Amino acid sequence: MAIKIRRAVPGILLAAVLTSAGCSLLDRYGRLSAPWFGGTQPLISELIDSFEKYRVFYAGISLQSPSAVLFDPRDDDRILTPEQWVEVTRKEDLRELVGWLEADLKYPPRLYKILGPGDRLFGYFYSPWNSLLLRVVDAQTMWVEDLPLPPIEYGGNEGKAGP
Repeated sequence: MAIKIRRAVPGILLAAVLTSAGCSLLDRYGRLSAPWFGGTQPLISELIDSFEKYRVFYAGISLQSPSAVLFDPRDDDRILTPEQWVEVTRKEDLRELVGWLEADLKYPPRLYKILGPGDRLFGYFYSPWNSLLLRVVDAQTMWVEDLPLPPIEYGGNEGKAGP
């Protein structure tokens, strides 16, 4: 019996080390928190109304063809560094962006929390996309990858009936 336990110990230790290493890798990336139900979720209209409290960016081709809108709270010690996103400096432009995102009924946008290590809130992401590459730079900084194109359906079925 003692021999079986001795042989199992190295395997158990190896599994513990690999699990610990794997978990530490997760701290290198942020994540989107799925839309939550109940509780205190800000609405997109509330984020627009409190525009001054956020650094706001959009990804996409233009104001009329956005992929997403990003809200980075100004009053915290955390910062989002979006790569190639365009900063929104006017509330009217933000309203236009949101209007265009909501115009496509086939791909409705959703509001997500952007969470970093320890589930700390870094900001909000409003988009029809449900994924985004978020890389932790340090405890206060998160890099955000570009989303160049809005979700679109590539044709092939125009004028055809049925599947």
